[in-house]
Parts: sequence; C-alpha cells; structure tokens
Amino acid sequence: MKKSLSLLVAIAMVFSMFASVAAAATSEAGKKLEGYGVIKGNQNGDLLEDENWLRQDVAVLISRLAGKEDEAKATAKTHTFTDVRGTFYNGYISWAKDNNFMQGNSATNFGFDNQITYKEFATVILRALAVDTSDYSKIGELAVKAGIIGSDLNIDEKAKRGVTYDIVVTALDKDVAGTGKKLGEVLGLPGYVVPAPAIDVKANSVKEVTVTFNKEIDTAKAKFELKRGSVTVAVDKVVFSDDKKVAKLQLANKLVAGDYTVVAKEATDAELSATFSAENEKVAKIELVGDKFALGTKNTGDVNNQEIEISYKVTNQYGDDVTRNYGSSINFQSSKGFVKSQSNGKLVLALDDKTNMSYQITEKVYVSGNYNSGSNNVFFNDTLEVGTQSRVDVVTVKELYHPDGKTISAGSTFSEFTILFEAKDQYGNLITDLNKLKKDLSVYVSNQSIFDIAKERDNNVPDFVNDQGKNKDQIGIKLSKNNLSNFTQEGTNTVIFNSIFTGKQTKFDVEVNKGTAVQSIQLEAPTNVAVGDKKVKVNFTALDGNGNQVTKFKDLDKKITLNSSFGAETFKLVENTLNGNAELQLDVSKASQGVYTIFAYVNNNGSNQASAQVNVAAAPKPNDIKKVDVDRNKVLDGNSASFEVSTSKIKIVDNLSRDWDLKTGYELTLEQLSGGEGYDVQNADKDGNKYVIGKDTKVVVTKAGSARFRVTLKSTTTDNNVELTQDFTISTADLKDLDNFSVEKVSKFFGGQNSPHKKEVKVFGTYNGEKYQLARSQYDVIVPSADNFKYEDGKIVVVGTGYNFGPTTETKEATVKYTVQVKNENHKLLSEEFVVSNEKIKISRVEFKSDNNYKGENGTVTINVTKGATFTNLKDVFDNALKFVDNYGSDYKYDPTITSVFGGAANKFNKTTGAASEITATLAVGDKFNVNYNVDGAEPASITVEVE
Repeated sequence: MKKSLSLLVAIAMVFSMFASVAAAATSEAGKKLEGYGVIKGNQNGDLLEDENWLRQDVAVLISRLAGKEDEAKATAKTHTFTDVRGTFYNGYISWAKDNNFMQGNSATNFGFDNQITYKEFATVILRALAVDTSDYSKIGELAVKAGIIGSDLNIDEKAKRGVTYDIVVTALDKDVAGTGKKLGEVLGLPGYVVPAPAIDVKANSVKEVTVTFNKEIDTAKAKFELKRGSVTVAVDKVVFSDDKKVAKLQLANKLVAGDYTVVAKEATDAELSATFSAENEKVAKIELVGDKFALGTKNTGDVNNQEIEISYKVTNQYGDDVTRNYGSSINFQSSKGFVKSQSNGKLVLALDDKTNMSYQITEKVYVSGNYNSGSNNVFFNDTLEVGTQSRVDVVTVKELYHPDGKTISAGSTFSEFTILFEAKDQYGNLITDLNKLKKDLSVYVSNQSIFDIAKERDNNVPDFVNDQGKNKDQIGIKLSKNNLSNFTQEGTNTVIFNSIFTGKQTKFDVEVNKGTAVQSIQLEAPTNVAVGDKKVKVNFTALDGNGNQVTKFKDLDKKITLNSSFGAETFKLVENTLNGNAELQLDVSKASQGVYTIFAYVNNNGSNQASAQVNVAAAPKPNDIKKVDVDRNKVLDGNSASFEVSTSKIKIVDNLSRDWDLKTGYELTLEQLSGGEGYDVQNADKDGNKYVIGKDTKVVVTKAGSARFRVTLKSTTTDNNVELTQDFTISTADLKDLDNFSVEKVSKFFGGQNSPHKKEVKVFGTYNGEKYQLARSQYDVIVPSADNFKYEDGKIVVVGTGYNFGPTTETKEATVKYTVQVKNENHKLLSEEFVVSNEKIKISRVEFKSDNNYKGENGTVTINVTKGATFTNLKDVFDNALKFVDNYGSDYKYDPTITSVFGGAANKFNKTTGAASEITATLAVGDKFNVNYNVDGAEPASITVEVE
C-alpha cells in the first residue's frame, strides 16, 4: 500500500511540475484535476493538453510527491543506464528503479529524454491500483480490463496530457486492490472521502423505532440492542430498507416515557449508538370519518329510524390509528338521542322507544367527544346531517398479508394468507360490523382451480374476520385451497369484491407462480433388498418451480401419487415426525425373489413421472463376523475383572453387507485359545470345550495377563452350511503396574440449579504401551462442595442451588478445578478441571435410535417383543427408541408429557394423557397406536408405535 500511495503521488507530480511547459485544452477532466490542485495552468490559465513529458522528469516528480526528494537526490548511483547524461538525475533514477517505480528499456538503456507513451503511463496508474504489472506485454490488456483506457487507444503512441488527464480521472473511481476503497478515497481527494459511519434514531410509532445510517450497512450481520436505562426492550423484528441504510425496529411492546439508547452491532466496521427520548402514548386527535350520519339497520336488514350511526377515528401523537385502544374511553354527547354503542370505531346514537320519536333524513344532529386522562385532554365537536340507511358502497384492498411475510405460490398453505381491506358506506363511514358486511358484500374469485376465499360452512357466505394484520386491528378475508382437485395451478386469480346494493366492484389480482409447489420428482432405487425385509426407505428428489428441493411432508401430501408392482398400498408417503420431512416407504414384507417396479407421479403435471426397478434378492445369509465389540483392556479390581461377551456384542453382516441379527437355526459359541487358567466363562451353556453365547455371557478374569478367544457362528440345521469365526484378545493388568495416568476430559455442562447433567469421570493408565481403564473403586474424585458439586456413583453432579454465577442475565461460563487420586502405592494425584455454564438447557435435536429390541426409524417405533423387548410404560419407548440431545451435546432420558394416545390399541392404556412413565398397558404382537408428546425445550411431536 505504501508503494501504491507513492505511485499515486507520482501521478500528481507529473501534472504539477510541468504545468508551465505542458500543452492542454480545457477539458472536464483537466478542470477536475485543476480543482483538486493536482495540476496548474500557465500564466494564462491554459492547461496545454497537447504536450508530453520526459521520463527522467517523472522520476524526480515521483520522489517529490512521495516526500522522498532529498532521499532520492542523495541516493548513490546504482543504475547501469549508459544513456543518462550528466549527474543530476543519477540519484532520482536509481531511487525510482530500486523502489520498482520505474524500469529501463534494458539494463543499459533508461530511455533518457524519451517522451512517455500511453503504455508507460498506464503502467504507473495500474501500479497505483495495486495491479500486478510484472508481465509488461499485457499492460494494454490489463489497462482495458481495469477500465482506465479504451480498447481503441494505441498504447504505443506518445501520451497526450489531455488524454492522461482522462485516464487519471477515470482511475480515481476504480477500486484499489486489497483496500475496498476507490483510488480517489485512498488519495483523500474531495468528494471521495467517506464519512465515518453514524446513525440517527427516532421513534416513529409507539412500537417502532427507525435507525438511519449515513452509509450502506451489512444487513446480514447487523444486530440491534434497545435499552431504556438499564432495562432491555424486546425487539420483535427488524425490517431493512432496499438501500440498506434504514432499519426499522418493530417492538414487542409499546414505548413508555424515558430516555432510550440504540446500539447497532456488526452493521458497520464500528459499533454505533444513539439516544432518543420517548413519551407515553397519548390521544392526539378525535374526528368523525363520514360526512353524514346514516340511519340504522335492524337485524332483518330493514331501516331503523330510531338509530343513526357514523364512524370515528382516534389517532395518537404519531398519527397511528388507536381507535380500538381508546375509543371506549371517549365521552360522547349529542343533541338528540343517547349513545347506544361506540365500539370498533362506530358511534351509534339511539332514541328511546317510548318517545315515539325518530330521526329524519336531512335533519342536523350535533355531536361532541372528549378524552380526558391526566394531562391528556382532547375535545372535538361537529354537526352533520342524517342520511339514508348505510350500505357498503366501496371496498379498498390494502394488501395480501402473511404474518411471516411469505410470498404466495402454488405450494403455499393458502389459509395462512389474508386479504386485508376496508369497506365504506356511501358517506365515507367505515363499516366494521361483520354481519353487515356479509349482507352487503359478496366476494368471489375468477379461478377456483388456483384458490378460493374462505366461506362460512353453513350458509356459504364470505367468512370475514376481525383482528387481522400486523397490529391485529384490521378486517380481512382468508384464502382457502381450491376444492376442485388435489393440485393447485399457477396463474393470476382475481378476487372480486361486489357491493350488492350499489353494484360497485373492487378487483384485486393475486399472482400465484409455481414457487414452492412440487413440479418434478425422481426416484432412487433402493439397494440390498432381500426376501424377509419389511419396510425399505426409497430416496427421492422432488423439485419445485424455482428448482429448489421440496422435502416437507405437508408440501408433498396429496401432491404426488405412488404405485408399485409389490401390490396395493405398499408404496407410501410418510412423515418423519421428528422434523416434518417426507419419506417414501416401501413395504416388501410379502415379496419373493425377483424384480419389481415403483412409480411416482406429480399430480399437477401428468407428463412428469418417475420409476425405478427394485431387485429383491434371496433371503440373506450371515457372511462375516465384523466385530467382537468388547472392552479389550481392564484393570483387576479386587483381584478380578469382567468382560461382557454377550450376543449383543457380536456384530455380524450378511452377504449384502447389512447388519444381521442372530436367528433361529444359528448358534454363537465362545472358545478360549490361549492364556491358561484364570478365565471363567459365565452365563453360558458348555458344549465340550466351547460355550454357547447368550444375552448375559461374560468372561471373569482373576489374574493379570492376556488370553485369546474365538467366537464362532455356526448353523444348527442342515439347511444352512455356515461357519464363521472371529478371534479377539482380552488383557488384564494390576493397578500397581500402571503408569502415565490420565483423565478423560469432562465436557461442558449446565451448572445451574436442578441440572440433570451427570458427568462420568474416566481414569486411564498405561501398561506395556497399552491403555487400561481403571475401575471406579480404584480412584477417588474430589470436587469443590462449596461450589455445590458432588461426586457420586462415578459421576460429577450439581447439587443445591448450583454454581454461583453471580447476579447476571448474560450467559456465563466458569472453570472449576477438581482432583483425582489414584489408589495405587504412590496415591497419584491428578489436577483436572471442567467448565460449567448458566445457559439454560434446550433440546437441539431429536433422533431415533435402537436399543433393547426397540427400533426407532422414520417416525415409527417398533417394539420387537418376539426378540425379548419388554414394555412397562410409555417411557420405555422414549428411553429405547428416541434420543434427545440438548445444547450441551448431552443425551439423557426424559419423561415426556403425553398429550394423547390414539388409534389402534389406544384403548388398552390405563390413561391417554400425563407423564409417559404413568401410562401403562399390556401389549401384544400386532398392536399399533399413535402418541403425541411434549418435551421441555423441544417442539411438540408425534410417533407411531408398532408391536411385533
């Protein structure tokens, strides 16, 4: 950058040093540079744009503008140019060459007395823009690419000053590489200097604060904090302007009187803040909306000449309509009649039935209103004529509203969208009575195959609704999905509001594009399918009209049709209840060996269909014992160590490389190959020198050393000729022989009151280069009880009120030191630490898992009682088939709140709501039911449970 600045200075020098000998016309570029003080005219003010300058003079100018003239002049001659005459220029040229500002034509030729060419001049400018000019043959190409010269300029010609002025002025607006700034900005020229970022803040509504920046901000990173004194004010939503210079902070609650501070973080390079003052909301104005009173309307629709009505409006100091909030607090008075009602911005005056009086058309009625609350006192009065009965005359549509700002498309949920409108009678009065709207206004659409409007179920009239829009203060009518087919077309649908009495129509066009509606689908044939399989997941790719993937069940349900040659109802769209995603499930339980075809169609696009062939192989056979998943190294505890070698520890794969479960007709055996005595196989039937492995089989070792074992899988019938083996070694060591003790790092956990986190402390030592885990009884753990920690059952737990993080609402962490003492001869002490946080626990993800013959997958939990699964209560389902992982990465077992058990075998349960641990049943093979549940910190969800 320093070198670039020096080059920029050199450019300025080129113009100023030779102003007296230059020749130039008065061009716009020349005037601009003259205005900057970069160049000067002669005594006549002529910029003399037709002259050139000499190369050696440029070297002098560069040094002057770089502020290095004395240094350059005193530089010892290092150049080897033989064409340099005299000694005056030796220092300048040597300095310019040493700093890579200027080079010669060769090692011996500088080009002394030569006039600069456009190519040479462009080189200086490119270097100022930090462009690599090492390949001199590409200077012209680089200059055109940088936009400082045109492709038609002959760069080998001598450079006219007027043209170079244009080149420089153009370059001032180009970015200097690596700076993010324009050349003029780097030079600090007037008009290019960017002011420091600043903000201006003001309240423009009781629930909205506008933050205005003096430059474009990074809207993706911008964060805002609003405080009244030390109290944080909740910001519900931030809306940015198109030019990214204004942010509107929409607040969750109204501003109250006080001084406020807005802090903008990451919006610009610097954190910015500004203050403003707000006052409590107050009534500023009361006014009548219509220009006449209208005679009332009876429930039958007939005129009621004992009542008149008119709309009124109340606004606050910001001009917001606050009629609903303050209208009931206005004290209305009239010259005739009493106030019957004043709700929803409609004032109704009535006469006593006993007086036999009535309101007459054209008579004048005086009305006044007063709002008085402390110092807030507002009064109005007016006299208006009485007109005929009020009827809906005209409708004004405000917007198609979605609470989350979504754009409507063919894949939208139409009931989420509301058309906001206001209706006025012939006098300009707002009509807020929904029953009157239903009598006076019809609404219909031009194309029901796109969408329809919501209607009342019984009488098929428009279902107008109150309390709509951002502030819940407008009238609207919701859209509904079309009832003509299962798919939605794209296109323009016109919503027509028709006044039944005046015939006036308001038309509102709604453009519905393909958007998120599914348009195409592709299927991926499942592999490794075999006879005996049950349900297979079929991968698919569905795309919407924008080319984005459609993954949610709600966006695909009833939008696609599935078929297969496996039989009716075998290929289905199902919902993954944990994430709402759609999955394709294929039932192959009745399939025999062979090739089958599955099909998928997009309902609104008959030309788009997908198919895939599914090859069902013969019933699989075990192919390999992939792993014997037992602990290999243990420390003798009380002169013994136990190694579990149960059936669940033996991992077998079939000939399709899939996990294979032990089946009838096969047997797993365990055989000791080496190690001698001291190895006792327990909970297993002995068959010669082998043991038949069961679900509780273990090897109990009573001496230090190693032994090798072999697991064998063998068929017990003549139907299958299978014999697979896998050898493994188990080792034991005495505690006294271990060294290099270490403790596995305890991950961060919640240190507040009632923390459910329990962190196991695992200690290891080494023997002969192998790592051994110590038994819990072989070490002590000392945690600081004063900080409300306790070590019990091998785990660190939080007790009492938890760790004291101090008086703060911010997330904080603390590092806590603890000690591990190994019970060896030296009583080895290990100093360790763990980290706790006060960040509240919340569920970050929910996953399916499979334990104890429970299997969770694709929204369904299978309880395999034929393999030994036991069911006591619904908590067993969540313990064995679902994993709830919190924001600390911990997985612990919840007792969810069940909101309903329904369908199928639901009648077998003692109750259908409450804690999962309290809901019991006696289940049998074939039972099926659904469960809706809640877990603190997670979204409500549901699962399907099947018993087999």
